[in-house]
Amino acid sequence: MRHGKETDSRYISNVLSLLREHRRFFLGVALAGLALRLFFFVYFSAVTDDSRLYLELANNWLHDGVYGQTGATQIVPSDARLPGYPAFLAVIIWIFRSENIRAVLLTQVLLDLLTCLIIADLARRTISSPRAGRIAFLLAAICPFLANYASTALTESLETFFTALALDCAAAALDRMQ
Repeated sequence: MRHGKETDSRYISNVLSLLREHRRFFLGVALAGLALRLFFFVYFSAVTDDSRLYLELANNWLHDGVYGQTGATQIVPSDARLPGYPAFLAVIIWIFRSENIRAVLLTQVLLDLLTCLIIADLARRTISSPRAGRIAFLLAAICPFLANYASTALTESLETFFTALALDCAAAALDRMQ
């Protein structure tokens, strides 16, 4: 017994232990995932009409205090989009003091790589295997769909991050309840 609890030989160490144990694997796969995302960033970055709307909402909110679209003479409050992604854009614009979409996309690339780690932890928790975590990390890191989302100024990258985070937190809570 340790600290009043029985030790379980089936206990799977947390994702940080997994990273330390398989440092070369995670570093190599993370670099491959980064290279794939940077490839999409350089050659296939996309700014769509929706991206422009999100940027307009973010700028108006940040600079004028109105969550809205620019009308003929004034900014008109809008409920065209939920405020999550425009808030993210506003933070990036505020930090970098620029509307440079490249800063947004590079931030999304890094966030997407973090998503891959969260997915690995979720797999490790739900399947109870460090190997499952490594496989999930590999698949998420080299997934062209995720890499493409990271290089597009749309909500998908953040949605994937927060969905994976919510599921991982739910799995962690269920682990603690058992």
